[in-house]
Amino acid sequence: MAKECNCPPAGAPEWMATFADMMSLLLTFFVLLLSFANMDVQKFKEVMASVQGALVGSQPPSTSMVPLSDSTSGAAAPPVDTTPGYTPRGAAEERPDSETVANGRRDLEALASLQEVIADEGMGDNVEVETTARGLVVRVKGQIFFTGGGDSLLKGSTKVLDEIAAILDAYPYDLTIEGHTDDTPIHTERYASNWELSTSRAIAVMRYLQQTQHVAAARMAVAGYAATHPLAANDSDAHRTANRRVEFVFHHPEQGPKVVESPLAISLTK
Repeated sequence: MAKECNCPPAGAPEWMATFADMMSLLLTFFVLLLSFANMDVQKFKEVMASVQGALVGSQPPSTSMVPLSDSTSGAAAPPVDTTPGYTPRGAAEERPDSETVANGRRDLEALASLQEVIADEGMGDNVEVETTARGLVVRVKGQIFFTGGGDSLLKGSTKVLDEIAAILDAYPYDLTIEGHTDDTPIHTERYASNWELSTSRAIAVMRYLQQTQHVAAARMAVAGYAATHPLAANDSDAHRTANRRVEFVFHHPEQGPKVVESPLAISLTK
């Protein structure tokens, strides 16, 4: 008679299945924690741009306030060691610091506030807001501020300027005010060309903010671009109306005013 075998049953014990499930859940949990600890910079920038685009509405921003990476590679970024005191090579340039995150949040809040005022006042046809590489830009058609060929502010323009001042009071931005005209030549006793007219209009706006709303001159700069930066071709009345405008560029003080190609740019620091 064969001796009875005391061998264990075939297969893994039942407790191993439960143990394996628990290990899988723990692994998933720690991977999730790691994903929170190592912020994907590109994902962060894409989310910022997406939210800004949603706030702007049908007109997406041309660029994000958070500059996009020059890299076009689709490869996943390697994991980053988060050990305190350890800084991987290149991490300082790639990982957004707390100041960048705070600035991005501030830009979104200011953008939402401006959009709300524009909608409440029914100014959607005359005022646009977008984010660009230069900063948060508020673009106002010139007819809101001035009559043709002049630089005297119209009474109805103060609502827009008061909101501009409120943004400067609520957030630590600096402001560049830019005047633009169409390509219709002008030569009067007061204005030798559109350069003088565009700059004079920017200064008129600055004077209101400084004298009426008490915005510090050190936080502002003005520039006149004449017809050199049109939004559309000057081939119709509608396009010329769009090109006659004043732009307000909100930027963070550490960035400095990004005034480009204007011989009549004036920094007001006194």
